[in-house]
Amino acid sequence: MTSGFDLQWRTSNVGVLSVDARGAVRGTGAGSAWLVASAGGARDSVLVAVGAVVAAVVGAVDIAESGFTLEVGASRTLSASASAASGTRIERDIAWTSSNTAAVIVDARTGRVTARGAGAAQVTASADGFSDAITVNVSEPAPALPAADVATAAVAAYVDLLAGGDEDAVRRYWGAADDDGLDEIVDLMGERQFTATLTTVGDPTEQAGGAAITFSVNARYRNFAGAERRTALNFVARLELSGSSWVLASAVVQ
Repeated sequence: MTSGFDLQWRTSNVGVLSVDARGAVRGTGAGSAWLVASAGGARDSVLVAVGAVVAAVVGAVDIAESGFTLEVGASRTLSASASAASGTRIERDIAWTSSNTAAVIVDARTGRVTARGAGAAQVTASADGFSDAITVNVSEPAPALPAADVATAAVAAYVDLLAGGDEDAVRRYWGAADDDGLDEIVDLMGERQFTATLTTVGDPTEQAGGAAITFSVNARYRNFAGAERRTALNFVARLELSGSSWVLASAVVQ
């Protein structure tokens, strides 16, 4: 047998507690409020306390990556996480900073680092007073080496100077007029029917902003009696960029 009365629900403070028509309650703010149910002339109530939501406290911030090196102009996105003292991961906004923006800049929100200039920087991730940092080193990009055919063409042109007897040009490329090797080359160039032929060319290697390359020359000439003589000459040359072209800077006998 039903009473014929519908229950009516209300709270004394909707800023703390709300209730719907079915009596489902929800905390809306910290504090206490009376929950009241009434039907006809009868009612009952209960005091409900609502506690504040306590946010998890950060105990550590960890950057996933370890220190690394970038070339100037390169970028990389870092990641970091916050955790409670218990080690449980918690959600927090991570703020990123760089100790040396001349070397490395970092997006404060995303953690994307960009290398700007040679040097090093401490990149730090922070949240709620805790932080972690790694070192990012920045290096200048290695200079591109000349292609093998370009290097070969450069030294072949030098060998043509030898074969053509251009003593002045050979001296310019030598760079050390009192070197015994230069005197030897000049003496050979003065022999009868002197010829010079490029025989082998090594691979270019990096050398202090330029490139080094070795090559061999077979020199032939005739002595005073008319007999043919042959001499193998081993050179080391330096190539340097002039604008966008590689040019011969020096060539000497090893």
